[in-house]
Amino acid sequence: MGHIIHLPLSSAAIPNTVAALGAAERLMLMALRTWCADTRLSRDPLPHLLKTMARTNAPEAAFAVDHLMAVTTRTAAATVTIHPPHQDELAPEETSLLNAADLAQAGQAQLAERALRTTLLSAQDAACALVPLQVLGEAFAEASLFFHRTRALLAGLSQAGR
Repeated sequence: MGHIIHLPLSSAAIPNTVAALGAAERLMLMALRTWCADTRLSRDPLPHLLKTMARTNAPEAAFAVDHLMAVTTRTAAATVTIHPPHQDELAPEETSLLNAADLAQAGQAQLAERALRTTLLSAQDAACALVPLQVLGEAFAEASLFFHRTRALLAGLSQAGR
């Protein structure tokens, strides 16, 4: 017998403060913000990302974040706001990136691409950003770091198995 598990598809699932985020969302947000902070200071963000992601057993995620941010910051249709690392509120663009990563990890690649296309990037650029989002989602999953939708899916499967 099969079970239908409904997953929320809007970015409403993403809280608007850092304190309310799950571990995967906080790590990704820290990586995005660190990437931008290092870039603003004309520093290569990759060494810092590698160090951070290695501590969480997801070193491949560093390259995915670097690629994602390179695509996003170079091709966004408008200015992309990424807050400094210690700010508690989330910018709409940060929420959009977290939502897209959440969708990608949950196996909803088309929705992740559409989320980027409707909020930040052109269709072509959203397709380019999808690959690093999928790599990020896989690297996080291997390190047992799950975004909201995947956590909900796993909880639903766990309850269905009882």
